[in-house]
Amino acid sequence: MAVGVLACSILVSPRALKAVGVGKGILIGVTCSAAGLLTVALAPDENGYALVAGLLLGGGAGISGPLVANALMSSIPRERAGNGSGVNNTLQELGSGLGIGVLGALLTGIFAQAVPDALHPAAGDSYPAAVAAAEGSSGLLDEVRDSFAQALTLSQLIGAAAVLLGGCIAGSMLLRAEKAEQARAAAQDGQDTQQPTKAAADRPADPSGRRGGRSHPPGV
Repeated sequence: MAVGVLACSILVSPRALKAVGVGKGILIGVTCSAAGLLTVALAPDENGYALVAGLLLGGGAGISGPLVANALMSSIPRERAGNGSGVNNTLQELGSGLGIGVLGALLTGIFAQAVPDALHPAAGDSYPAAVAAAEGSSGLLDEVRDSFAQALTLSQLIGAAAVLLGGCIAGSMLLRAEKAEQARAAAQDGQDTQQPTKAAADRPADPSGRRGGRSHPPGV
């Protein structure tokens, strides 16, 4: 995963910014991250799928992370760049902690409801506690493992949906902002083009009938 983050943040993210812009680049990144979570949830453990999931997760974060930072830093005055960097780091830490906490709570809640009734209190504490409570019964141990696998799959699916939804919202908002900025730039260019023409049309005509020409004394 770290390799994917490093490689994509250096090689892919700048090219995505030049090729498709911030909004579409973020959409590409979060789509890769969501695909990585789906791979974790649905793919089997063998045949290298874990490596694929790690590369997708890291690659998605490596693409979208620098683009989000670029969008934030380019929207604030240069003299407040330090504040913007601090806000960006705070939002990243807050998002990571909140995501881990919410998905962890979902995982624990789903797992506690999936195990047999006798293991509900232990499963509500942790997976190792549920395994310890089920020791001595191979049937209960199998149910604990199966319940944890099901809870992990469902929590990863919810995480993938949340990542994709949040990325689509952020990307669409940035796309709208980019289009509005392009429209303002085009309107400004049109005004700059019309001003010299209007100024030339408003010049007084010379005696020979030419508008805006230099007047000459008679006989010259």
